[in-house]
Amino acid sequence: MRKVIITGLLKSQGKDVGAEYENLKQLEFADYDLVKKRQEEKLRDLLLHCAKYVPYYKSSLKAFLESEGKDLSLFYSLPALTKKELKEHKDLLTSTDCHERACYKNFSGGSTGVPVAFVQDKHSWSVTIAQKWLFYSFLSDTLPLKNIKLWGSDRDVMQGSLGWKAQLKNLLYKRKVLNAFAMDEDKMRQFVKEINAFKPELIEAYVEPAAALARFILKEGISVHKPLGVMTSAGTLYPDMKDVICKAFGDCPVLDKYGSREVGDIACSCKENSGLHLNCFSLFVEILDENMREVKAGEIGKVYVTTLDNYSMPLLRYELGDMARVAKEKKCSCGRSMPLVSEILGREMNMFVKRDGTLVSGEFFIHFFSSVYNDDSVQRFQVVQKDYEELLIRVVLKDKEAFEKAKPKLLLPIRKIMGESCRIDFEECEDIPPLKSGKFLYTVCEIDK
Repeated sequence: MRKVIITGLLKSQGKDVGAEYENLKQLEFADYDLVKKRQEEKLRDLLLHCAKYVPYYKSSLKAFLESEGKDLSLFYSLPALTKKELKEHKDLLTSTDCHERACYKNFSGGSTGVPVAFVQDKHSWSVTIAQKWLFYSFLSDTLPLKNIKLWGSDRDVMQGSLGWKAQLKNLLYKRKVLNAFAMDEDKMRQFVKEINAFKPELIEAYVEPAAALARFILKEGISVHKPLGVMTSAGTLYPDMKDVICKAFGDCPVLDKYGSREVGDIACSCKENSGLHLNCFSLFVEILDENMREVKAGEIGKVYVTTLDNYSMPLLRYELGDMARVAKEKKCSCGRSMPLVSEILGREMNMFVKRDGTLVSGEFFIHFFSSVYNDDSVQRFQVVQKDYEELLIRVVLKDKEAFEKAKPKLLLPIRKIMGESCRIDFEECEDIPPLKSGKFLYTVCEIDK
């Protein structure tokens, strides 16, 4: 009944998530050749649209338009689209007919240290949510799952409570949010009580806070409700982290989900643990070497994503900055038609620690720095904890004057979490390079924990 009510309300707003989800369920176990053909047809239609209506691609796709979409090989000659180009050419990347789709502006999570604005519409949003539901259904087809989210809540930080609209939405979705931005032992003990009282079917969490809570549960020997599964995201789920989360929550399945706000959910593991299933229904994902050539099974390459349903701002061969290893197995034993990558090698994130032992998720800084107070003045950033009450924030600025105006809005939430006496210094840089591995460390804790 809840699913009917939710899909009905969304449809009344022009968001047909229910129909999109049913389409995905029909394709989930379909023959891969059929899925591949459908994906190529969607790609061909998108490229024709780009050639006609997206100024950024008109020149490079002129030959494709002249071929009437017959020569799909021309797609592979397109260069990668970087976050820098997305920031600099946002208007050219926006479709000239986007006003027909009730489009609106959104922001990336900034997990690369480079926050970017992008445009999407109701249809692309509906497809994105439907794909999210499909990944949830890896645990159970009975949606919506009763869900606890160990997540970041800016309202909790700034106001201390949720608004009535958010409370009503959470009630409808059978969802409860626990603020993962700052966790001390008392809060983690309270989290366990709330989990036991709420009895969620799914626990969805940032990787680092999920592992920290799991370690606390095992250390304290606390009994905790066993959900159908735990789904982690926003970080690399290493084997030791997965093991501790699984053990803490009664040996339940731990699924690893990978995505970004610009393109939605890209991949997710299932109960078989054979790797992560790629979203081949609304995305065209490529794993390529330094020469933009497809890597072989078992090899590592960069992740490039083409969004197949966002006609308001199509992203073609969008370089996310992450690395992935292509799975040697072509198909998972679960029987799903979605191809596999064996692992995602994303950027690293340190958790910060306060003098009283409270752990602060790096996602807190990403959230406030990139999404809540993003005025497009910062090109790249990195937050370094030098001591318990000392932070250094390195910034590569795009607009110094705008950034200076935004500083007070950034300092307020940071001091609410790290303490009013926290010293916060800013260092303007020409560049903030990644690690030798290619990963970008956007939060660095220099305290010996």
